[in-house]
Amino acid sequence: MDNSLVVYVESLEGTPTIPTLSHPTLNQEVMLWMGNLSYSIAERASRFKAQVPTMIKRAIETALVPLWKEIQEA
Repeated sequence: MDNSLVVYVESLEGTPTIPTLSHPTLNQEVMLWMGNLSYSIAERASRFKAQVPTMIKRAIETALVPLWKEIQEA
């Protein structure tokens, strides 16, 4: 048994194989899909967060304007 760290390429059998990147693996595709989904969710959440103050203001106005008008008439 040879324990040396030297490898003689000529002694290796077969032809060397070079990996090709022609098609991503399923794991790569799933990771890319999950990354895109995460980005999309983050974008939607930030838009929703920006709209919350307006939604609250409209809800308060919808509830209080009729009461305010009734008080003004009295």
